[in-house]
Amino acid sequence: MLLNAKWVDEDKVEISRGSEVLVNVPVRFDRRGKWLKPKGNVKTKGTIGIISAIRGGCFRAATGFGRCDKACYLRPDGGGGCYANQTQHALYRQSPDHFQNPYNVIHNGLLPGTEEWFKITVPNNGYKLDLYSRKVWRVDSETTSSCLSVSLGLTQAWCEANPNKIFTGISSDYFYVEDRELIRAAACRNLVIGHTLSSWFAPDDLLNRIEQALRWQRFGVSTTVWVAQNKVWDQLYPESKKIVDAAIGMFDPKQIIAVAYHDQRSHLFTETVNPWGSCCEIRVDRKRQELVDNATGLLADGTPAGQQAGKCAIAGQGGCKLLCGYRWLLEKRRSTSNLSDSAA
Repeated sequence: MLLNAKWVDEDKVEISRGSEVLVNVPVRFDRRGKWLKPKGNVKTKGTIGIISAIRGGCFRAATGFGRCDKACYLRPDGGGGCYANQTQHALYRQSPDHFQNPYNVIHNGLLPGTEEWFKITVPNNGYKLDLYSRKVWRVDSETTSSCLSVSLGLTQAWCEANPNKIFTGISSDYFYVEDRELIRAAACRNLVIGHTLSSWFAPDDLLNRIEQALRWQRFGVSTTVWVAQNKVWDQLYPESKKIVDAAIGMFDPKQIIAVAYHDQRSHLFTETVNPWGSCCEIRVDRKRQELVDNATGLLADGTPAGQQAGKCAIAGQGGCKLLCGYRWLLEKRRSTSNLSDSAA
């Protein structure tokens, strides 16, 4: 079942499932902006800034969808796990000190004593980003889901306050977004939201994600679909694989952002229908930070690469063409402009 989030007052958000209130989350007001990362993270450095105003939990465990009690993307052996935080942070109650672990993203805010681990931060000096030159920003999508930020109107506030910047987000669609907030989001011509799919997810979970992606698109929100790939999952969950394949056909190929499954041990390669390429197409040796040839897996000097990591850009080597959906947003804008010109 989808969850609902609403403002109780300016410093409290209520999260519920149906008529059951799950938790009241305290909202913090902060002028220091430590949750702003204008230079991005290790992957997006120098390319995409990050706004982590909502972080530390996704509430997946409360939905009741298939496998909802497990961290996303677990391997059969229990390895892998949650893209956002890597395995050791996402596993639930695997050590006696789990209450000291603030990165248990699927349960934070649900277990007693973890309410404040899930953080909603509101800037008390306004949403302006004039001090930062960064053009593209990702909103609340590292340890939570953009559907929550949009449902509370926070993403829209960033967009409206900074019309000359571009905002992107990634949604797992666990929170229902009211029509009025989707209308508001659609009015922001500087926003694009991605919806995540993978054959790892259970069929009921996938069908909800697809339904919401199509619904957001119908409302006019610029929409992309992020597909996390791993052939092992395709073999383990063939029914889910069929659903994902069918969903890909519902969207323009340029809306599809294929993502190679990666964790601390491996970084797989992707297949994509998007002519602009895939996420993590630029690879570096994690230790040496040197470019890896995707075809051979070798470094420029011909030696094998070690553990690989994805980058959004490498100095002198160009950068990502997708930019977390920014490229699709521009395409959609151009298409809308051409239609307007034709009508005139």
